[in-house]
Amino acid sequence: MSISTPSSRAEQEAALVARTSLLIFAACSVLMTTATTVPELFISRALAGIGIGAETSLIAPYISEFLPARVRGTFVSRTIGYLLAGLVAPGPRTSGRSLNEHMPATH
Repeated sequence: MSISTPSSRAEQEAALVARTSLLIFAACSVLMTTATTVPELFISRALAGIGIGAETSLIAPYISEFLPARVRGTFVSRTIGYLLAGLVAPGPRTSGRSLNEHMPATH
């Protein structure tokens, strides 16, 4: 057993969370490819979403830990910008259409 400072212990815990969430995402991605029923696919997709969500929330603090202060803001803002671009990019593809065109007919 070794003595560690609180900051190094916090860093170790953060690294453990990052590795665990990446492992969850990777394992559930493999499970998605081998799913044979819809519920299996749904559960593995949901768990993979939890894993990738945890990874996404850890990206900015992880990057800012290793970069010098003079470039930290640039890299963190680019990372967040790339994540937001994935949310905004589908907008122009679906603009100009009514909601009825996206929804299946119920009758």
